[in-house]
Amino acid sequence: MEGFEIIEQQAKSVYNRARELLVRSDEEYAVAGEFILGCKRLIADIKGKFKEPKEKAFAAHRAICQMETDAISPVEQALDGVGKVALDYKQEQDRLAKEEADRIEKQRLRQAEEQRLKEAEELKAKGKIEEAENVLSAPLEIPRPTRFFTPVPKVAGLSTKKEWKGKIVNSHLVDRRFCLPDQTLVNKYISSFFAYNSEPTEQQLDALKAEMAGIEIYPDEVFAGRRK
Repeated sequence: MEGFEIIEQQAKSVYNRARELLVRSDEEYAVAGEFILGCKRLIADIKGKFKEPKEKAFAAHRAICQMETDAISPVEQALDGVGKVALDYKQEQDRLAKEEADRIEKQRLRQAEEQRLKEAEELKAKGKIEEAENVLSAPLEIPRPTRFFTPVPKVAGLSTKKEWKGKIVNSHLVDRRFCLPDQTLVNKYISSFFAYNSEPTEQQLDALKAEMAGIEIYPDEVFAGRRK
């Protein structure tokens, strides 16, 4: 950018000058004050010089981003559409397969229970009452069910994953642990309070602190000055 070298030299010169400044007397404080005002004027001048090229660069960046968005948008729409259809199919097949697996598991349990009852009846028929009662009271031994796998075909390089999430349906019932304080809103509220109460009473300050529990209210003093 034209003139950037000059701006850079000015900025470095100011930085080097700042490293030499000390404030140990009223005179040196006044010198520092003038230096601060000069820095503010230089910042305003630098921002003014960068304003036009920044606006042009921003416009170009925005145009390029829009071109990218326009190019990606139909592909993302196609991906979302087909993805939903495919996922709906997979979830339905998984449901049917799980339903069948549960049916088979219940059948296995029923058969095991019937086998146990049969064994107990045979023992009773032989007069072995105690052994029959032991068979009936013992835990039912069922082989571990096989792990469930989705029945849909695998596509190389493609898989699904489950991410457990929560959807807020009533914000008033959400525990405070899951609520993030808004620092900007906090500062704005405090600033507004002191804008209308430049010299608040102790009672007003106590009321503000009570209202804003968990927040430290403090003044942050900085130098302010007009840029000539």
